[in-house]
Amino acid sequence: MRKKKYESVNLLKAFLKQKYAAEHNGKCKKIEVHIADIPQQTNASDCGLFAIRSANLFLRSDAQHYYNALKDPSNSEAEINEYYNRSPVPTRKTVLRSIRTLTNNH
Repeated sequence: MRKKKYESVNLLKAFLKQKYAAEHNGKCKKIEVHIADIPQQTNASDCGLFAIRSANLFLRSDAQHYYNALKDPSNSEAEINEYYNRSPVPTRKTVLRSIRTLTNNH
């Protein structure tokens, strides 16, 4: 399978390498990126909610399982999406409630 190239990934990698070099007085050797086909919103307004779900997956206690699934080329897209789909897309109301809770606690 041929890997897709994304300009945004290259820009992000360049930024992270520069930031690492500036903060650690050394050159970052390699940044590995895994791009998976994950569910996308079906309208023009829910992209932020889908982004929140994706970020949440990497913050969960079992995030290492998801990361390992992405890295393993023997895993099918269905196996990767199975993990992804265990985390529901939040509603705007849920996100707003979470933001209010966070701001009220600080």
